[in-house]
Amino acid sequence: MADKKISELTELTTPDGTEELVVNDSGVSKKVQIDNLIADNGLSGNKIDGGTISNFTSTGIDDNATSTAITIDSSENIQLSGSTTISPNTADGTDNGVITIAGGGADGHTRGSSIVVSGNESGNIGLLLLNTTNQIRNNTGGIERLRIDSTNVTVQTGNLVIGTSGKGIDFSAVSDGSRSVSSNVLDDYEEGTWTPVYTSSGLGSIVYDIQNGSYTKVGNMVYVDGILRTSSLTITTAGAETKIGGLPFTAQSASGSVSSISTSLQAGWVAPGAPSMGSVNNNTTTLTLRVGIDNGDLNYTNFFASSFGTGVNANRIYFSVAYRTS
Repeated sequence: MADKKISELTELTTPDGTEELVVNDSGVSKKVQIDNLIADNGLSGNKIDGGTISNFTSTGIDDNATSTAITIDSSENIQLSGSTTISPNTADGTDNGVITIAGGGADGHTRGSSIVVSGNESGNIGLLLLNTTNQIRNNTGGIERLRIDSTNVTVQTGNLVIGTSGKGIDFSAVSDGSRSVSSNVLDDYEEGTWTPVYTSSGLGSIVYDIQNGSYTKVGNMVYVDGILRTSSLTITTAGAETKIGGLPFTAQSASGSVSSISTSLQAGWVAPGAPSMGSVNNNTTTLTLRVGIDNGDLNYTNFFASSFGTGVNANRIYFSVAYRTS
């Protein structure tokens, strides 16, 4: 065969592995088929599926497809355009689904590295870090927000926010003994103020100079206190029952629910005297008042408009109430 330039050779467009090449084997020219030449190099067909390529330098790797599912650029940034699946650990405990970012600090905490997941409601989420003492830490903006160790879950800064109404802290793991329990979930806590007011068809104009109230709600229990002092008022019907209205929550409607009231610093009342007891009416925001008396089997009477004095700063009552709401 006459010598030819490579440019003069016929192009082989569909190699099948049976083609022969000339190789130099210790100074002796020999022929070898392509399949035999690459059999031990980890090469098969048009892809690399094993073996090692030496003296290879890359300034960028991509999948050489229009979708560009994975790209490593010259700045060592990796971009994934599809989903990434991490397989779970194998049954024998061998780590088979772990991404590790090595810690850079003396205490084993990762510094100078982060994972940012964008596109959620707040724009990004913090990184859960596992340090050398097996603590999971949540960092956002360089501030540790949450830590989970082998014993406790600790909110380092901010509040633990219950995001769904009716949900809360579940204490169902606590033994309840023989008691009949309807719920073990602490699902509400609230503090605030309210404005107490006298309600009575027997009172005309009322001018208050003190009308304060505050409350604390824990679960379905409401703890209320209030101060009422009038500077002037008029009595239109002395025998009309008088109550305190404006409680911050409606009382439970179930029959048999109870409430308690205590009073102090009563001043300015006339016979039969100041209200000293009472109860919250079911399914209302009204406190019914009673006056304690010594009258045989009946130890109280209703509180009427006739008990109000009408002078300046005539009537004052400090009271506290605990009742159940739905």
